[in-house]
Amino acid sequence: MQLFKSVLFTLAIFYTSQLYAAPSVEFETSQGNFVVELHPEKAPKTVANFLQYVKDGFYENTIFHRVISRCMIPGGGFVRDVTEKNTRGTIANEAG
Repeated sequence: MQLFKSVLFTLAIFYTSQLYAAPSVEFETSQGNFVVELHPEKAPKTVANFLQYVKDGFYENTIFHRVISRCMIPGGGFVRDVTEKNTRGTIANEAG
């Protein structure tokens, strides 16, 4: 597996102002922070699963292990030495 940039990140849950019902998650990385808004009304099982991983501290000290320009930056499944973390079982695909 090729590493383009290893960026450590941890996640913290916070909720936006009361005007918004959607939960948000702040990614705290060694290269700066960013916030992602989640939409449980569109993918309730996926959002619940992700938030449980966040609450469990699963993503702490994990890395973004690959960068695909203008596409995606996968991360969260590996620690700094690129050892894969164990996950819970799969959930149903809610894409539709």
